[in-house]
Amino acid sequence: MMLQEINNRIEGVQWDYEPEYVPSYIETIEEEELNATKNPLNQHENSNKVVKMVIRSKQDWEEKFAKVEAFYGSIPFSLWLYQESNNYFAPFLSERGFKKTDEYEGLSYTLCPQSYHSNFQLKEVETEEDIQHLVEVTSVIWGYKNDIKEKVLQERKNYLSLPFRKGGYVLAYNNEGIPVGYGAYRVSSDLQSIYFTGSGVHPSYRKQGVYNSLVYYRLNKAFHAGVKYATCQARIGHSSPILQKLGFKKYSHYERWIKG
Repeated sequence: MMLQEINNRIEGVQWDYEPEYVPSYIETIEEEELNATKNPLNQHENSNKVVKMVIRSKQDWEEKFAKVEAFYGSIPFSLWLYQESNNYFAPFLSERGFKKTDEYEGLSYTLCPQSYHSNFQLKEVETEEDIQHLVEVTSVIWGYKNDIKEKVLQERKNYLSLPFRKGGYVLAYNNEGIPVGYGAYRVSSDLQSIYFTGSGVHPSYRKQGVYNSLVYYRLNKAFHAGVKYATCQARIGHSSPILQKLGFKKYSHYERWIKG
């Protein structure tokens, strides 16, 4: 694949959702070099984000940023930007009160048969009990409070009940049947890529092979379904180095900025 096609597949994790799953009130900019999503009912920067902005020059940056500002109005938003264009946007954004929060690397992997041994039981989330286990372990990993837990539970139930969904969740259990980690995924609309959309391991079970088991499970599942590539935007210093050790290759570098 050409580099641009690879990056398009990597970035698809941000916008390539099942059309039936996207509420009618969601507004978007969908251009070849600018892609943004606005949720008027959830005015948080995680729900309102610019997921692609190709910058050709300082003037190009200023024109696209003005278009983005007009699109969001008073709604807070975040930007996922190519680190390579930093000399244009970093000073501009800093002057306007934006702060860089995280850095990510765009990774891709060409699928092939994987053989691996896991000391943990891997299971697709399907039943209501599975969903409860998923929320339990993610709440420990990410520190969800009770009100958030209920919201997450309902969101997971709603998504997993959809007949047209192209994604799901995998749980890892220890020998006592306790959930100790999870992995999320979604298949692209053209069925050629699997997006790794999140993963986490219980603090007491880190560095014991749980994360790797969840990666290999999803890779094998996708390969046997005829999918060709696995892609993700992985956080630097967290999942990115692990995935690269497992064979993923780096193709791009992103910075995430939000208004401070």
